[in-house]
Amino acid sequence: MSLLHLLESPTVRWTIAVVHLGAELLCFVVLADLFWIDQVIAVVVSVIASLILPSALKSLIEHYTVTHSHSRSRWYHPNSSAEMQPSRERYT
Repeated sequence: MSLLHLLESPTVRWTIAVVHLGAELLCFVVLADLFWIDQVIAVVVSVIASLILPSALKSLIEHYTVTHSHSRSRWYHPNSSAEMQPSRERYT
């Protein structure tokens, strides 16, 4: 099982987001010597980023599976829902 298949699980994506949030809070609030207003701003930005992260990972895995599921097709065009047929016209 590849790592990309693990990202299909919402539990894995949310676990990554929670670990990311914990690491950011550790860096910005505990380890950094910031004023309290800077800490509040860092916490708000960190929480927002951690809420967006699972959706971004889901979009990434959807894009990867769509792109690579048709990579072996010779006439695949990413903007169409069906495969394109080769043209029979000759260019002179």
